[in-house]
Amino acid sequence: MKKQTSKKGLLKKILKTFNRKRKEEKIMKEISKISLVCLAVLSLIVVKGVFARNYDLVNEYRREIRLSNERASTQRSITGETRTAEYETGKTITDINGYTVQIEQYIERTGLEPNQYKLTVLNYRDDLLTEGYSLKTFNKDLPEHLGDLYGKMHGIGQAPEYYPTDVETRTSNPDGDSWQFNLAGGFLWEYAANGSCKVLYETQLTSVNDIPKIKRERTEFDFHYPGFISCYLPDVSGELVKFYDGATRTFNMDVAPDISIQIGNPEANWSKTMVFADDTSISHTRHWINDDGEPLTWKKLAGEGLTPENWQEEISSWNKEHVFKATEFEGRTIDIVWSPHSLALEVLNDVPEINR
Repeated sequence: MKKQTSKKGLLKKILKTFNRKRKEEKIMKEISKISLVCLAVLSLIVVKGVFARNYDLVNEYRREIRLSNERASTQRSITGETRTAEYETGKTITDINGYTVQIEQYIERTGLEPNQYKLTVLNYRDDLLTEGYSLKTFNKDLPEHLGDLYGKMHGIGQAPEYYPTDVETRTSNPDGDSWQFNLAGGFLWEYAANGSCKVLYETQLTSVNDIPKIKRERTEFDFHYPGFISCYLPDVSGELVKFYDGATRTFNMDVAPDISIQIGNPEANWSKTMVFADDTSISHTRHWINDDGEPLTWKKLAGEGLTPENWQEEISSWNKEHVFKATEFEGRTIDIVWSPHSLALEVLNDVPEINR
């Protein structure tokens, strides 16, 4: 026999649900406000030309996509009957190629360590799924509400209270091709006399289809000195060998890559391609688009047409679309779109560039 619920019990249940939703809505509003400010600052940095080289300002955000054999687990945990996401959002847009994309984004903490959170992004195009995640491990346990991290992750004039020590990022298409970026050994480096700090990493590794393509190692570093960076690239056989030795400042020209960079004009996009000694290549293209798939311009990013009345709406409409290519993909691509305005914690960072 079905258990009956008293009027009093039903009222308590409704009030509990209502209060929880009000609390969630408050957090989401605060997160949205934070993200808009971050996007405005990032836009000015980009327009000034820093985006092409000073990646340290935006280099912590890394997107990972699960391999095909992980997809069932991902969908069960975030779209099943028992939802584990702490924060979620979704919308439907048009991508740069005119395809309709349904975007779902989640921040998860259930089942993770107290000092971790995971951002998961799902893109659906005609029921084909492109998915990704970024798993971040921080220097200490995170607060109960991630919105409380605001103001505690930057190092301008001070050392940040929270910073990621390890970042695991992967993106994949419906065919199982993957692009992966890992950071490990994060530490603080005081780069200015006023106490300003940046997060640097001992190792960085970029792989496609689980094949290492670019590796960077940092040695002889401490809080006051960034150390030396050595870079490893594929030789003619595809094995990683040292291309640049940071300590001696010497190059191994036998594995020197062919690098090409294209910047959109007037569209706000850029593309970077690297061809290695074994004749394999990788490519990364980034677009800024609105929900209708229209590319934004550098002038727009600089603030043209923005007023105190409309700037929040304009900035929050920008989406980032990243297209990855590699020889190992055999002509296929990985095309993922994410909506940064809805996930303020991730706006502080960006998808890793190749050959950082």
